[in-house]
Parts: sequence; structure tokens; C-alpha cells
Amino acid sequence: MRSTHLHWALVVALPLCLCASLLAQDKPQLEDEELIPQPVPACSLDKKLDANHGVEVLSDTRGVAFGTYLRHMAEQVRTNWYALIPQAAYPPVREKGVVALSFRILKDGSVAQLKFVCKSGDIALDRAAYAAVNKSTPFSSLPREFQGDYLALRMTFAYNPDRKKPDKTPPQESQK
Repeated sequence: MRSTHLHWALVVALPLCLCASLLAQDKPQLEDEELIPQPVPACSLDKKLDANHGVEVLSDTRGVAFGTYLRHMAEQVRTNWYALIPQAAYPPVREKGVVALSFRILKDGSVAQLKFVCKSGDIALDRAAYAAVNKSTPFSSLPREFQGDYLALRMTFAYNPDRKKPDKTPPQESQK
């Protein structure tokens, strides 16, 4: 009886194991680093944000001008962000930080792949920026003339950035 069970196990189980291993070979194997969540770096404010309302287009616009669309989208997010800014960012504490998020706006205005590019180091500041984008969705549909599937963006949120101080040296008078 015992050899019958062993024979059955070899006849049934062995082909199942072989099939499973062959099927597994068709799927790409994950590397160890893909299994470990990667840390999100801290942000630094290294470029002027006012020119583009803190929004950078990461994908091909295919010749479509998105200026007006992006201004409206940024205003919508900014309005929600101002309502969510944590108390620590206000006086007297005036917590400083920069948060950058990347996301895709799909044709219908919905958002996909919202994620941190870099964080401020303060979880409350990070959460407010992330929630501002989430609360703003869906955005308006992308312009009809845009033939792409999505518009990829990076949006930067700066809490209490250092303002460039004006140069206090008097202008030199020209000598005649």
C-alpha cells in the first residue's frame, strides 16, 4: 500500500511540479532590489518655481500647448493645498520643506501613478501635498487635440522657501 502511494505521488506530483517550474520560467524573475521598497530622497529647492506654477511636463506634449490647462490645474491643486497646509508651516514655527510629486493625467482627467519624487522630511508637509493632488481630481479632460494617452507631470510644493534677498550695495555711478 505504501509503494502505491509513493508511485501515485511520483506519477501525479512530479509532473505538476515540472509544469509549475516551466510556467514560472515564462515570468520575469524579480530582482532583490525590486522587492525592497526604495527610499524617497529629500527634496531641495534648486530652481525657480514661479514661472511654471511649480509644474514640470515630463512627457511629450505632441505639439499641444498646455499652458492654460496647466495654469487651471495648478490653481485647483494650490487652492486645495492651501486648505491642507499643516499648522507647523505657519508662524511662529514656519516649518520649511519641499515636496515633489509625479503623476499622470489621463485623457478623462483622472490621475494615475501619483507618487513622491522626493519628500520634505516632515510627514505632515508630505501628506498635505499628496492630499492636495488627490483632492483636486479628477481634473478637466485633456485637450481633444492631444493624441497621447496621458500627460506626465512633476509638481513641486515649497513650504516657506528662502526668498532671495535684494542686493543692498548701491549701484555704481558711471564715470565720465
